[in-house]
Amino acid sequence: MEGDIRVESQPGNGSTFEFRLPYHPSIEELATPISLTAPPANATEKRLMGLTILIAEDEPVNQEILELNLTDEGARVVMVSNGQQAVERVLQDGRTNYDIVLMDMQMPVLDGLKATQRILEFAPDLPIIGQNR
Repeated sequence: MEGDIRVESQPGNGSTFEFRLPYHPSIEELATPISLTAPPANATEKRLMGLTILIAEDEPVNQEILELNLTDEGARVVMVSNGQQAVERVLQDGRTNYDIVLMDMQMPVLDGLKATQRILEFAPDLPIIGQNR
């Protein structure tokens, strides 16, 4: 797909995985002229309006930044501080109450990997994105 994959790993520090795929505009996009000076007609529309995102993050600063950025774009955010709380929220609220989960991988009580495994046992179609510091 004309992309690029990179891996960087340091023992005891963790690994970073990066992949890049080129953007190829569709035929419809090529046929539509784009104005760089005028804002799009739907500029006031929030890109995440209607989405409910469960965030499992133990660092207060990261919680604040994530919540601010996501709610500014219209998302409803439910915040928990560890993986066990994430598992419990999905069980309690039901899988259909969340569109996606943002999961910190290094948390107290239950880490992100184990929490993800448990959630996927009863909600296998719930998208979960792992976040590493």
